[in-house]
Amino acid sequence: MIRGVRASGGWVVLLSGLILLLPLIWSEGSEASELTLIYTGSTDGVIWACASCSAEPRGGLARRAALLQRLKGETPGLLLVDSGDLLSARGRPVGDRRVPPVYRLLAYDAVNVGHQEFINGTGFFRDEVLSAGLPLVSAGLRDGKTGGLFVEPYLIRETAGLRVALLGLVDAQAFTAIHPRLWEGVTTASLSETVQRFVPSLRRQADVLVVLSNLGSEGDRDLAEEVPEIDVIVGGHPGPATSDPIKVGSTLIVRPGTGGEQIGRLDLQLDGARRITGYRHALIPVVASTVEGVSVGEAGSQKETASPRSTRRLFTPSEPCAVCHPRAMQAWLQSGHARAYDQLPADRRGNLGCLPCHATGWAEGGYLDEERTPGLQHVGCTSCHVMRRKHLSWPAKSPVSEVTEENCRQCHTPARSPDFSFAARWARIAH
Repeated sequence: MIRGVRASGGWVVLLSGLILLLPLIWSEGSEASELTLIYTGSTDGVIWACASCSAEPRGGLARRAALLQRLKGETPGLLLVDSGDLLSARGRPVGDRRVPPVYRLLAYDAVNVGHQEFINGTGFFRDEVLSAGLPLVSAGLRDGKTGGLFVEPYLIRETAGLRVALLGLVDAQAFTAIHPRLWEGVTTASLSETVQRFVPSLRRQADVLVVLSNLGSEGDRDLAEEVPEIDVIVGGHPGPATSDPIKVGSTLIVRPGTGGEQIGRLDLQLDGARRITGYRHALIPVVASTVEGVSVGEAGSQKETASPRSTRRLFTPSEPCAVCHPRAMQAWLQSGHARAYDQLPADRRGNLGCLPCHATGWAEGGYLDEERTPGLQHVGCTSCHVMRRKHLSWPAKSPVSEVTEENCRQCHTPARSPDFSFAARWARIAH
C-alpha cells in the first residue's frame, strides 16, 4: 500500500514536471526556419541601363527580369519585395508608363508606394500605377476626398512554413520633394499613429514583420528605435545602399541604392520561436555578366514611338542659330553635345531611356526618329535654351533663356556624371 502510494506520488511529480516543461520542449522541438528576401527599390524609372554612361553600365528592368528568374529557380519560396519609387524622379510620362506593367511581369510579392509614384500627377498614379494590378501596399497614404486608403496597408505571405507581414510606409516629409499640385488630393496619416494602428496586430498575425519604407535613411533608423517589434526594414529614398545590414536593436535595415543598379538578398535564420538568430546578406549588381542571355521582351522594345506632348517650347536644328550666333555655334560644334547621338550604340538609338539626353526635345514636340527629324539628333541649342516661336521673327522681344546648372543636371546626374562640375563645363563652352 505504502509502495503504491509512493509510486503514485512519483508519477504525479513526474507528470507535473513534464507539464511544466511542455512549453520549453515545444519551443526547442519546433523546426528552425530560413526565409529569403530579395529586395529592390528606388528604380527611378530606369527601364534600360545607360549604355554610354560608364564602362560597365548597371541596372535596367530587362536585366533584372533575367536575374530574378535565375534566383527564383535557385531558391524556391523566396519573397520578392520593393520599397517604392518605381517612377522617375523628375517625371517622364512616356517612359514611366512602361514601368508598372513590367513590375507586374516580375511577380513581386509586395510593392510599397513611394512619393515618386506621383511625379506625373495624381491622375497618372490612378490611371497607370493603380490600374496595373501590382501588389501595392501603403498604410498611411489616403485619398483626401474619401479619407480611405489608396491600396492595402499590408499583405501577409506564407512561405517556408512562415507567415510574413509586409507593411508599406511613407510619410508627408517624402512628398516635399515634389510640387504640391502633383499630389493634390493625397494625404498622409501620422507615422506614429500608423505604426501604432498596424504593428501590434501584425505581430499577432505573423511570424516575421517586414516594413517596406519610403522614409529615408534617417527615418528608417528612427522607426527601428521607436518600434523595436519590426524585424526587417527595406528602405528607399534617400540614402545609400547598405553593403552590410544596419542593426538597430534587433531590427535589420537594408537598402538597395538608387537607379535599380543592384538588388539585395537577405537570408534570415529563425529558431523555433520565430526569432532571428542569424542572417546572410549580399548586394548583387545588375550587370550584363550576371544575366547571360537577357531577353529584351520583358521590358518592351527599345524602339519606341512616343506621342509628343504639347508644349510652348520650340525645338529646332542648331545650324540656323549660326546666322545670328556664330561664336555660340563654334562652341557647340566643339562640344560633346554636338556628337551626343553618335555616342549611342546602334541598338540604343530609339531607346526610351537614352533619347531624352541624346536628342533634342524627344517626346516634347522635337526629335521623332532618324528619318523624319535628323536635324534634331544630338543635344542642340534648344535642348538647353528655352526658345519660343516668337524668337524667330522678333528675337529682341523674345530672348532665349540662360543655361543654369539645373538645366544640365537633368542629364548630368551624379550617377551618370559623377565628376560633373557646372562651372568647369560651362567655362569650356561659354557663349
